[in-house]
Amino acid sequence: MTDRIIKKHNAGAFVMVTVHNAEQARFYFEKDPNRMMSAFVKTEKALKEYEAAGIPWKNMIAYIGSENKPENKIMLDLLHQRKVKCMISAAPVYDKLATIEQRAQAYREIFQSGADILESDFPVEVATAISPTVKKK
Repeated sequence: MTDRIIKKHNAGAFVMVTVHNAEQARFYFEKDPNRMMSAFVKTEKALKEYEAAGIPWKNMIAYIGSENKPENKIMLDLLHQRKVKCMISAAPVYDKLATIEQRAQAYREIFQSGADILESDFPVEVATAISPTVKKK
């Protein structure tokens, strides 16, 4: 259904689909080899499945989970070796912290641990929290 809607509205160049496994990624890639995907790649097993499916890493960002934990380093390193941007979602965990200060610290730590992208329900708070650490061009 999602693929039909994207085609109906000629929206392929403007849409990134979320896929939960290599089989779903293969489906979208076969429909459009330029399709961008946010792919659940939380384990080495999943990484190998995406590679076995022949999906180019240039078509994906990797969602590695909603928690900033030391075990993520393995996946961050493996994905960064493949030049894949890695995302953590703050919405289910860190966006629920009680204070702005607690959330700001969590957002900074997510990037310090190596994530490239942060999904949050509070983008202004994230921007404020990380702006001192972002290099100006």
